[in-house]
Amino acid sequence: MSAKLARVALAAGLVLLVLLVGEWLAGRIDGQASFRKLHVPHPGAPWLYDLVPGATAHGTPGDIEYHIAAHGFRDHPRTKRKAPGVFRIAILGDSVAFGYGVA
Repeated sequence: MSAKLARVALAAGLVLLVLLVGEWLAGRIDGQASFRKLHVPHPGAPWLYDLVPGATAHGTPGDIEYHIAAHGFRDHPRTKRKAPGVFRIAILGDSVAFGYGVA
């Protein structure tokens, strides 16, 4: 193997090592850790996660506080029985439907 090829292989190996160490560190310094308290995996169901009733998390953008109500929705506490004339809508979806970044 020529010296030039050896240097290229060494440089590529060092770059790979730096990227792997960076990825490992990024996993240790998790800025989204508080959000993991808000949901749990739901294996075997057509949806991936359930929101955890009563869970709260703080996070950016805007240092927003997220609350999951007792019935498992991101909403203010409500009674199960609705008042006469009240119409309720439940929205199912991803982080956009969840309202990530919305107070």
